[in-house]
Order: sequence, then structure tokens, then C-alpha cells
Amino acid sequence: MRVKEIARRGPRRMQVATTAMCVEEDRSKTLEKMESIIAKTKMEYPGLNLVQFGEAITGWYIPRRMIERAEPIPGPSSLRLAEAARRNGVFVSFGLPERRDGKCFNSQVLIDDQGEIRAVHRKWNLKKAEKEAGFSQGPDMVTRTEILGFKTGMLICADASHPEVMREARKERFDLLLFSLADDEDPDWLVARLMAKLYRSWIISANRFGAEACFWNGHLVISDPEGRIVQKSVMRESVLRQTIEARGRSTLGNAFLELRKLSGLAMLAARNIKAIRNLLS
Repeated sequence: MRVKEIARRGPRRMQVATTAMCVEEDRSKTLEKMESIIAKTKMEYPGLNLVQFGEAITGWYIPRRMIERAEPIPGPSSLRLAEAARRNGVFVSFGLPERRDGKCFNSQVLIDDQGEIRAVHRKWNLKKAEKEAGFSQGPDMVTRTEILGFKTGMLICADASHPEVMREARKERFDLLLFSLADDEDPDWLVARLMAKLYRSWIISANRFGAEACFWNGHLVISDPEGRIVQKSVMRESVLRQTIEARGRSTLGNAFLELRKLSGLAMLAARNIKAIRNLLS
């Protein structure tokens, strides 16, 4: 007996770009560089819809110094990059330390192609150094938003390593996950491969590269809903670009895809059990 495919909506497509950039200690110089990357990438790829930058990217990642440069949203950085987003007709996502209601947050902003703030994710799973510096936990494990018809989730670095966040993000069945990093290594692309197998979405990570208080190796990845890493870069300043597609799937199609993903995830975990234990310890 032939199984008829259930009717579905046609594909939705979007061109995205993600970055690993060298960051200046001076915020104004960094913002100038970000504006240049946005303009240059849009000029090279006129159909571009989204440019993503990494965690706390407006200056060096040193938590105690990040507190000192915390700013409101809207504020100097978001207003300046909102104008760049409007001028180039693209969505822009970037990280910065935020001061709000007497507290400081490690935040990621999403600005739409009209220069309006679409969403702000405040890091939920803080690192020890961030807590010691005085950062507060954000209210949401994952921030939900929408970009050009793509159901989109936002996570910052260590958020993705917490089991509750994993369950929450997986349950949402996002079309796209924006994953911003300040991370210095991912041996054998283990975390990237685990995330690619775990979620049913496109994942685009953004990072930083170069010497600050430590050296950042600039690893970043674009992975697809089938659990494959389709682009990656490391040990250089880079911009990756990808056309992504979100397509409705039937319930039966979802079930097959789920079994395939879980099987791949189990095999990957079995081959890397020691590394995973170190990662979670």
C-alpha cells in the first residue's frame, strides 16, 4: 500500500550570514567594524536577510569589565546597529552586556530589517565568572521570536549545555536557532555535532576570534535540520553564508526524522562518552 504524502506549505527560504570576528577593546571601533561587515556582506549577497554576531561582541569578553560597559537597550550600541540594519535591509543579531532595572544581563539582541528591536534574549545559564562579576540570570531559558516566517529560538553559549534548556528548545521545534558564543574550543566539533543531531532546526552559531584576555579560536558552524554540519570554520576571522529552508513536514515524516535523529545521537554519544562526561562535569 502506498502512503500518500500529507499536503504541506511550500518551502520558506532565507539567506543568513554568521561571523567570527576579531573584537576591539574599544566599543566604538568594534561597532564600526560590525557596520562594515553588515554593509560588505549585503553588497556581496544582495538577497541577504540576516547577519549574526557573537556573545557580548561589543568588547572583549572579560566579565568584570563587561559589567562596566553595560548599557541599556535601546542604547548606544543597539541604536547604532539598528540604523545599519535599516540602511542595509537586514535583520541583525548581536550580543552585549545590558543594564536594566538596576541589574546587568548578558544579552543578545535581534533587530529587524526596519531597524526595530524584535527580541532580546538574556542569558539564563550563567558561567561562574559571570555570576561573580555581578550578572543576573535572564528570565527565559530560550527566547522565542520570528524571522520572515521562520519560528526562531535564541540561546547564548552555556544556555545550550543545561538539560532543561535542551528539553525546552527541542520541544519547541524551531525552524531556526540563533546560537551566540564566546567559546575558545570545540574539540572534534563534538558540541556542534551533538546539537545538530539533537534539534530539528537550522542552527547558526556566531563567535569571536583572536587574542583578548585569552585566545579565541573562532569556531563556528551552520547545521541543518537533518543533523548535518553544512559549513564550519575555525582558527580564522570569517563570515559564513547559507541559504536555509523551512518546510512543513507531515506527522509521519516527523516520526521518521525523529527516529533517525535519536539513532544518530545515540551512536555519536557512544563514540564520545568520555568527552561528553568531561563536558558535563
